[in-house]
Amino acid sequence: MDKERLIIMSKLAVYDKNYGEKDKAAGKYFRTDYVYRKNMWARLYVFAGCMLLVGLYALRLFVVEGQDPFAVDYAGVLMNIGAAVLAVLVVYTLIGTKIYVSEYNRSQRRLGNYMDLIKLLNDMSGTGAVPTVGTGSVPVVSEFEQGEPERGTDLYYAGNDSKLL
Repeated sequence: MDKERLIIMSKLAVYDKNYGEKDKAAGKYFRTDYVYRKNMWARLYVFAGCMLLVGLYALRLFVVEGQDPFAVDYAGVLMNIGAAVLAVLVVYTLIGTKIYVSEYNRSQRRLGNYMDLIKLLNDMSGTGAVPTVGTGSVPVVSEFEQGEPERGTDLYYAGNDSKLL
């Protein structure tokens, strides 16, 4: 085995171990869908945290300070709380969008480099076939798989998916 192939296979193994699953999971989505899904979860957690803080504040107000629950102007309180929660959600959404777009772009760049290394490895071996992505090991394409892959096989779908990257 030649030294260059060994170096490439080592790089592929390190990528699979460190980033492979995360990047391939992100690669299943378009960027907007990925960012939307991540932001949706962030918003839900922020909203739940805000509601927990509101509940703790109400508990302190009614239990510790002994304020009468029927003497509170709930409309005014809810407007103030709603405005504060909305402001926090907007801030977290903006910050989250910046973070998740950057994360997605980095993962796509790494995934593209991964595919380039696989192509280089295949070119060095003389096969030129597109291997299945994400098998956890360096793909080896035998001589009988060099032709056009059959429709419905993993190699067929891997070849078509890799063109989308």
